[in-house]
Amino acid sequence: MTPKDNNKNNALMLLRECPSCRSRYTHASVQVLSANEKGSLVSFTCGECRLDVLVAVSPMPFGLVGTGMPTDCATDEVMRFMDSNEITEDDVIEVHQLLANTAQ
Repeated sequence: MTPKDNNKNNALMLLRECPSCRSRYTHASVQVLSANEKGSLVSFTCGECRLDVLVAVSPMPFGLVGTGMPTDCATDEVMRFMDSNEITEDDVIEVHQLLANTAQ
């Protein structure tokens, strides 16, 4: 078994079915987007309703811990955003000022 397959199996232990339609996930519906010693980022795509769920899986001394959220982002978008810089307070202020000036 490859490390990527192991990450898929670990993710499937945490999330077995779609939170929307309750269809069971298959090995083919799971894609490991990134993995390192700290954990994995895994994408689940439901074969029935097409809902995408991103799950961060982390190994802990007592087992695996996962945090998931439904998303409308495609996997290529997730990868692009994952490598981008964090949004800072200055970024938010700049957008706010830009929108305020546009509205006038």
